[in-house]
Amino acid sequence: RIDAMDKAAELKNSKVFNMIVLGGLLKVCPIVSTDGLNKALFKTLPERHHGLIPLNMQAVEEGMKIMTKM
Repeated sequence: RIDAMDKAAELKNSKVFNMIVLGGLLKVCPIVSTDGLNKALFKTLPERHHGLIPLNMQAVEEGMKIMTKM
């Protein structure tokens, strides 16, 4: 269990919920590196959304931290 909704509320953006869960998953099963994920986001997202990537990567890191504490 990962308290992603609570962490999303702390980050003041409920839309990063899924990225927090992804971070938790990547901590348990590292199928892709965070660097690879970051590059993939820049490659696949439209340029107008690139400003949101740092927040999403922060959410991934927070999800990983949550899993480390468990």
